[in-house]
Amino acid sequence: FLVDTYFEGSFHKLIELGGGEYEIDFKLLDRYLQIVLTNCGMQYTEGVKELGKLSLTLLKQGRRSFTLAEAGVEPLLLQALSENLFQQQGDTFTFIHGNYRAFFAGKYLGEFWSEAKTELDDKDAKPLIWTPVYNCARKFMPPGNLQELDNAFQGLQ
Repeated sequence: FLVDTYFEGSFHKLIELGGGEYEIDFKLLDRYLQIVLTNCGMQYTEGVKELGKLSLTLLKQGRRSFTLAEAGVEPLLLQALSENLFQQQGDTFTFIHGNYRAFFAGKYLGEFWSEAKTELDDKDAKPLIWTPVYNCARKFMPPGNLQELDNAFQGLQ
């Protein structure tokens, strides 16, 4: 199912059919994005880190789009990922669906908490869609760090 969805490039359509903006199984999305990233030649862990940092930056600034220079991802990889993750207009990229951006931000926080938690200290961060980021981070966060995550998100709401 996930491989077929990958070849159709339509996971974002399933999200919309499945009940709206935030009704999503993050574990299923995780598996799908593993297929997307590894099929494009990117190591999944490194992709989560790079795209997670980018996603957090965009969320904190209240932005949806980014340029090739801001991406921090090799241009050829970004082009390959565009088929399944991004819409491209010239040098500007936008995540096809907001849940991809929220997922990468949450997964990054959950997987790389020790370095990523400082990203949440930004007092100028825009509180746009922190709920799905928080929900995703909780899915991938080691239990010992959950209280620290909860405390960090208290200041963002």
